[in-house]
Amino acid sequence: MHLNYKSGVALIICVMAFAGTHAQGGTAANKARLLMNAGVAHERLGRNEEAVADFTQALAMKTLSREDSVRAIYDRGVALDALGKTKGALADYAAAIRLKPNFAPALNNRANAYRRLGRLAEAKRDYLAALASGDAAREYSYYGLGQIARQQGDFVTARDYYRKALDANPAYALAAQSLGELHDNALPSLVLRAPPTKHGLPAPKVVAANEAPKPVPVRDPPKPAPVPAQPSEADLLLRKAILDSRTKTASIAPVSPAKPSAEIQLGAFRDGASATAAWNVLVGQSGGALAGLEPRVVPVDLPGKGRFWRLRAGLGSAAEAKAKCAALAARGLACLVPRD
Repeated sequence: MHLNYKSGVALIICVMAFAGTHAQGGTAANKARLLMNAGVAHERLGRNEEAVADFTQALAMKTLSREDSVRAIYDRGVALDALGKTKGALADYAAAIRLKPNFAPALNNRANAYRRLGRLAEAKRDYLAALASGDAAREYSYYGLGQIARQQGDFVTARDYYRKALDANPAYALAAQSLGELHDNALPSLVLRAPPTKHGLPAPKVVAANEAPKPVPVRDPPKPAPVPAQPSEADLLLRKAILDSRTKTASIAPVSPAKPSAEIQLGAFRDGASATAAWNVLVGQSGGALAGLEPRVVPVDLPGKGRFWRLRAGLGSAAEAKAKCAALAARGLACLVPRD
């Protein structure tokens, strides 16, 4: 079944209501499990306050298995992180790690939080611990180590870590983009390895712009998606609703050369085709946050660095742009509000 974003949201809410009704006659363990899955749905819809409440209620029932408790504590940390409540997020990541010391997603996310706070030694320790855990998704840890090296001005080491991230996952666009921002000659071939969009969306128009150089932002890797426990019938309905809402597509409509009143910037690339391909990928990863927005691919010539293509999207106001960047950052996607 194919759903657009609005109908996907409506279906999830309906399924959650059904799950709540169903849970009233079930065991305490089933109720806790359904609350946990409602939290997952709320988090994916960007309703993080509701997600925190769901996970907290599920944990308070003290009927979850050890593995489910780890996931609920970790997922609550993700929601708190998205709300900017870093102290609470760090406490939950630490609690999840105490219960499961080799839990790489919690190690990586705690490392991201430490790095944002400037606690680089602790961040590096957690990234290395995630690598030592044997986690298959090694690209996130390598990318984080590259970001630390970049913050410290060690661009040679940063490039090495970005390359390791791409060796672990050749389609990891953030690592390829970061290599390009460090002006690595291998960027074009690396960026073009990103998987093409399934639906073949048309490209946005490239519009002229005369922009001054901007400092390159430091970006966090995407947060690993929660893995649900063995589902009941109600759980399966909820998963189906979530998956349906995430398989939506968004058309890239022709855009006007006129600059909107406010914008967000989602990346800078060495060619326009890479910027276009990145938009198509980001639409699918954004959980609906980019739905209805029109992209602009803006070329800019930076002295001594050459030409870059900046991927942007317009919004109605600076406040909306900041809120949109916060929503995207909560999903681990790069976003900034340009000053111009």
